[in-house]
Amino acid sequence: MKKTLFALTLCLILLPPAGASGVSETKGEAGGLELQTLQEVEVTTTKERDDIKKLPLSTSIVGTQTLERTAALSLKDFSSRIPNLYMPRYGSRLTSPLYIRGVGSRINAPSVGLYVDQVPYFEKSVFDFDLFDVESIEVLRGPQGTLYGRNTMGGLVHVISKSPEKHQGTRLSLSGGNHDYLKSGVSHSAQVAEGLYVGVAAHYHHTGGLFTNAFNGAPVDEAQSAGGRLRSVWQVSERWKLQQMSTFEYSDEGGYPYALYQKQTGVLSPVNYDAPSSYRRQMISNALVAEHTPGPFTLLLTTSFQYFDDRQAIDQDFTPNRLVFATQEQRQTMWSQEVLAKSVPGSRYQWLGGFFAFAQQADNLVRVHYREDAAVLRKAPGAEDRMSYDSPTTGAALFHQSTLKDLFWKGLDVNAGVRLDYEKSRLDYQALSISETGTVTAAPAVDSDLEFFRFVPRLVLSFAPNKNRMFYFSVTQGYKTGGFNVTFEREEDQSFDPENSWNYELGAKLTLVENKLLAEASLFYIDWKNQQIYQPLPSGRGSMLKNAGKSESKGLEFSLRALPIRQLSTYLNYGYTRAVYRENRRSETQDYAGKYIPYVPRQTLSAGVDLNLGVLKSVLQSVTLSLEYQGAGDIYWTESNDVRQPYYGVWNSRITARAGDITLDLWVRNLLEKQYHAFYFEAIGNGYVQRGLPLLCGVNLALNL
Repeated sequence: MKKTLFALTLCLILLPPAGASGVSETKGEAGGLELQTLQEVEVTTTKERDDIKKLPLSTSIVGTQTLERTAALSLKDFSSRIPNLYMPRYGSRLTSPLYIRGVGSRINAPSVGLYVDQVPYFEKSVFDFDLFDVESIEVLRGPQGTLYGRNTMGGLVHVISKSPEKHQGTRLSLSGGNHDYLKSGVSHSAQVAEGLYVGVAAHYHHTGGLFTNAFNGAPVDEAQSAGGRLRSVWQVSERWKLQQMSTFEYSDEGGYPYALYQKQTGVLSPVNYDAPSSYRRQMISNALVAEHTPGPFTLLLTTSFQYFDDRQAIDQDFTPNRLVFATQEQRQTMWSQEVLAKSVPGSRYQWLGGFFAFAQQADNLVRVHYREDAAVLRKAPGAEDRMSYDSPTTGAALFHQSTLKDLFWKGLDVNAGVRLDYEKSRLDYQALSISETGTVTAAPAVDSDLEFFRFVPRLVLSFAPNKNRMFYFSVTQGYKTGGFNVTFEREEDQSFDPENSWNYELGAKLTLVENKLLAEASLFYIDWKNQQIYQPLPSGRGSMLKNAGKSESKGLEFSLRALPIRQLSTYLNYGYTRAVYRENRRSETQDYAGKYIPYVPRQTLSAGVDLNLGVLKSVLQSVTLSLEYQGAGDIYWTESNDVRQPYYGVWNSRITARAGDITLDLWVRNLLEKQYHAFYFEAIGNGYVQRGLPLLCGVNLALNL
């Protein structure tokens, strides 16, 4: 906590008095240092596509400069950098839950929405991907179900790649660092015909592993990935524009650097297990967006398709003992279609509405093999359990939102929205037990359907007395459908019910000191019912979702960004969340009422400075020193709150030198080698921990042609 107070004090010294917030990143004239300005910054994630200062909700934008300064590889690198956003780093890319304001889901469908270039990502299995050729990342906190529906109960994250219409030229980059880190990328965008712009990009990433397996002395988490993107923009006519986005990525990694942990004594053993584990994935995403404007209204037609298949192979006991080894293979396709119509800006009454439909097909096969020492689990060595299941899901929705401006007073706006959402899921499940002698025993097959229909409302009041100040209050319902558990051992655990919440938010956005100081702050309260809670299976070999009774989450977030002098840019982002169970009685002896909800940090904090050193001006355009503090905690790992990670913080640093079209970066993450636990879980009667990232350092060279 001392480091937290130190970081806060540092920023308060560097910042003039007042305020905070989300902004655009554009180049300014300050000795080559990129400055933050408050020009019109369009948030493309929202269907309103409005300036960030005018949106009555809590928002954050990560622009190109921040992406470069943080050397970000994936969304996990922004965990705790954005207020109340947390994405724990553990296991492999398969394990990528995302939490906002305490709302999230460790397994099954996510509770926070993710879009990449208009393509909705409905599965957490594809949330962890390489960030390359990215223009910005936009985060909307609070339920976005009125306009986006599925999986947006906690908020929405939108990753936007660089448009060839706005960014043209060729860029080459090469990075290297410790732990055999290597990253390379190339992109090229150009106008190839009148009104037609095309951009292509490719990347490769490799790391030799950050943790060593004591069993064989080899790296346990060596990984590599490669991918490409094709994006085009075609102004077909004065009124019609087409955009096409296609992305491919392949990854192959070791992962799962889990070590035995004694929670009674706090003793953490080395990573030490005998069967190498791995995760392999390939995915393809495509989108076609047709836009018709101008006219009496704007029409947007968005068609998207996503495919991925993967294979997980994992030592489920993570010890030198030969107990259990499991493989999971899944293949999934998802189609979606949205038709959106919205009014032309300028009138007092603004509206938008549309239709959304999707179809998702998932095929899965799980094999659990009992090895030579499985007798201690009362399983015969050589036996195998095999589960295959198909889970098609379809859904459709109608949505509408109206905004009336200058109601009673100039600057007072009212915004009301509603969504009618329908979803149907089916589970076709078959389980087999194969004895050590080859005898096959089939459990009764499961073929079940679930249907969900929900009316989701939203109401927002906002008041902007002038262009530099805006205050708002919102009431929004959050909703997430129920579904099937794909691993279960009892009939009553086959499915779980929907969860819903009422969300209340009070916020302000301020621009002060001649656009040199930006401020955003919000208070929120979430009243939760039937929260879908992660629980291990009774045997400890697997996990499922069950519904808790009632929960609540309340807290605050604020962001500050300032330019006290021409050579200095400072920022501070802070989030506080208190998420607890109000009712969660598991049994006669297990009552978790009043306990903190697991995997939710009480605090998230990032603070930093970018300083133009003003040296070697005759040779270099600029030399910038960046220093950042990043913290999170307390984090409870179990419903009983008997294991936790106390608050911790790490320091990151970077020196950037620019000379014409050449940029050279020297960067260090976890500069002081802070040791912390990134994750904890329990299985087969044991507790396991994955340690946080060690000190990482490297150099990056980029060339713009």
